[in-house]
Amino acid sequence: MSLSFIAELQAAIPQNYTGAEQCEVIERWLMEHPEREAECRSTLKSWLLKTRELGASDIDFGAPGCKGNIWMRIFGVKKPVESLGTYNHIEAAALVLSWLSPSQRKLLFRMKSVDFSLAFALDPVTPVLSPTQKNQPEIELIRDPDEGDARFRGSTYFDRGFLATNFRRINDKLYTMDGLGVPAPVAQRMNLKFEKTGLVLITGITGSGKSTTLDAIIDMNNRENASHIVIIGHPIEYVHASKASLVRHREVGIDVQSFEAGAIEALRQDPDIIVVGEMRDPQTI
Repeated sequence: MSLSFIAELQAAIPQNYTGAEQCEVIERWLMEHPEREAECRSTLKSWLLKTRELGASDIDFGAPGCKGNIWMRIFGVKKPVESLGTYNHIEAAALVLSWLSPSQRKLLFRMKSVDFSLAFALDPVTPVLSPTQKNQPEIELIRDPDEGDARFRGSTYFDRGFLATNFRRINDKLYTMDGLGVPAPVAQRMNLKFEKTGLVLITGITGSGKSTTLDAIIDMNNRENASHIVIIGHPIEYVHASKASLVRHREVGIDVQSFEAGAIEALRQDPDIIVVGEMRDPQTI
């Protein structure tokens, strides 16, 4: 199950190289061998498609902690997926580096970690809904050819001198406020039709539904109000197509320098709603 070129790549890396130095050699080698880089991208894409097939929320690979396995969290349980085989540390590093942009690679080597988004188009499908499914409160993902249909939030970092990676699958369905069970008086307080000013905080532990709730709030306003919504994320997760509202997505590190800068700049962009994906520092708060 190894990559076809792994022996050739391993031979190009000095034995005393680890960490960022090793990854820099892998980066240069991939740039010199675009057909091998394409093989890496294809392999990683197949893993990410597998997460959708299995209903997994996360996939982890690389570095000693994974013991060569590809791990997925399926219905809350994190475990190896034996059908995907095993891959060594260098293969795992090559796979994720093949998807990172040059600027993301530089940031990884300097800061020892980088968060990013990854998207690719899915084959077109025509959903067939049963009578019971038609009454569900979910709204299918808007197919946006510029953003792709399958979206993931990636985080890659170093573990004992080797590159480790996690991908979180971004839900491709939106939920309505009713579908989430949000009481009407509470939903109105987050609807621009009823409230023109204020601050709403969405808080909770990992996996508690913060992103799902926030996306439902954005979609409610996007559908019901003629407004301008500016979303600042790191990375951008669900992509909202403009409906009644004009929606802008600004990704930290790509479109804007920081959450703080994005919030300040948004005030000069005639916004009705500013969405700050995370509050990590006192300046942003």
